[in-house]
Amino acid sequence: MTQVVVWPGMGMTDDDPADSPEIFDSFVKKNFTLEHPVKLLGTLGNDLFFAIDERDVPRFAVPRLNFGMRWLSDVTDQSPDAYDPEDLKDIVKDIVKDIVEDIVEAVTAPTGGTRHR
Repeated sequence: MTQVVVWPGMGMTDDDPADSPEIFDSFVKKNFTLEHPVKLLGTLGNDLFFAIDERDVPRFAVPRLNFGMRWLSDVTDQSPDAYDPEDLKDIVKDIVKDIVEDIVEAVTAPTGGTRHR
C-alpha cells in the first residue's frame, strides 16, 4: 500500500524534482533513507504529488516536514476544496490501480490454505 504526499509550491528551481523522475529520485535518495521506491505521480498547479510505500512512513514522516511536504489526506481533511476532485482522480489513478493489483495478487496467491475474502 502507499501513502500519497503533496509537496506544495514545487517548480521554482532549475533542478526541479518535478522535471524528471531521475532528478526526483536523486533528491529523495539524498534527503531520505527509504527502503522502497518512491513513485512520482505528477503536479497540480505548483504542487508536486508522489507516493511512498507505507513501510517507509516511519522513516519519512518527520524529515518530510523540513521540506513542507504534507500527506494528501491531511490536506484534503483540512481544506476539502484545495483540489478539484477530478484532477485528484487523475493524479492518484495509477496508485489506485497498483493497490487493486496488489490486493488481487495477495488474494489469488497460493498459500497452502484457505483464502480469506
